[in-house]
Amino acid sequence: MAGLGLAQQVRTDRLRGFDTPRPAGFAERGVAVAFTTPALASAHLRSDGRGRLEVVLPNLIDGRGVYVVPWPALGEIMAPTVHDRVLHQEIVVAPSLDPERLRLLQLRVMARGLAGADAAAVAETALAADGRVATAVNFALMVQLIHAGGVTSAEALEAAENGRAGAEYKRALGSVAARLGVGALELSDRIASLSGAAAAFGLPEPGPAGRLRRLIARVEQTATAIADWAEAEAGDHGEIARVCGQAGALAATRADAILAGVDHRLDDLIPTLRAWPADKPRLDQARLRLAWLLDGWRRVIVAWETARGMPRPVQRAALGQIFPALPLLPEKADPSGEALDVSGRHRRLMRHCCRLFDEMDNPAAVAELIRRMERAKLDAELL
Repeated sequence: MAGLGLAQQVRTDRLRGFDTPRPAGFAERGVAVAFTTPALASAHLRSDGRGRLEVVLPNLIDGRGVYVVPWPALGEIMAPTVHDRVLHQEIVVAPSLDPERLRLLQLRVMARGLAGADAAAVAETALAADGRVATAVNFALMVQLIHAGGVTSAEALEAAENGRAGAEYKRALGSVAARLGVGALELSDRIASLSGAAAAFGLPEPGPAGRLRRLIARVEQTATAIADWAEAEAGDHGEIARVCGQAGALAATRADAILAGVDHRLDDLIPTLRAWPADKPRLDQARLRLAWLLDGWRRVIVAWETARGMPRPVQRAALGQIFPALPLLPEKADPSGEALDVSGRHRRLMRHCCRLFDEMDNPAAVAELIRRMERAKLDAELL
């Protein structure tokens, strides 16, 4: 694989190695960045604590921990693409580095065409979709408030048929505003603000699903698919697949718990609006916690779904793309220690199997997998 070749060629004096069971927190793990430089496909980016950025790469030489490269030294190891250099310039002046902020910066840089016309089109579609979901959430919450104001679905339909919908809706929303002790305009502003903050989550079915809700579902599906594949795979590859499946299941379970809390707030809308916008930081914090939990799992989804239906050696190669940078839960996100066993097995298998994925029986098919993944990475921005 390209990563192993890179690791064998770099100047070791430009690298710092760390071999810990797992990172202490999400900030130490770093953010998974959609770099376009091939050698950075599995890289994470993090702050060094002094206002500078450093790249975290899996150690593919002996599988022990990670390598950390200061961004200024990266040019001595490889030539980052124009897209990646511009993205770095945007990130370095951002007030903080987290998956939500990075996603927006990545889409804006992609929309400028620096990663090609296809990437620009995908970025524009993703940014537009954010706005559409916010509008759909706004509409759904408004309907919920109309019901809370005393208008049933049957009454709303009858009012629409008789041309009285506007008056009935206004009366219902006026009743809600009175309960909250605010004017109609203030109620409208609060709903709009809440809808924007909730757009990344969306609403449970039959409401509009936001991107984080959709991503949780895809992580669950992918984790199950990898675990099922492992049942028919003996040896190291089977064990590697089981670790990947269990890591995904743990991340999805934690994410589901956060999402359930958000859904409770959006379902109990009157108290939520009463506390709004003072309560907005809680929703923002939940969104950021979800984003950190799910960070890096798009890469897993892309690699595994691209290999679906391909020969089994190629699916093993997909595991080779996934496993070295598997998004393991950090210590602070796992106070119960439930994920410690998965992290320990990952560490052991990386040491034992780090070269396993170079031993491909079908190099042409693997090359086709990687080619397909390039397009799939773009589509993943729409998850």
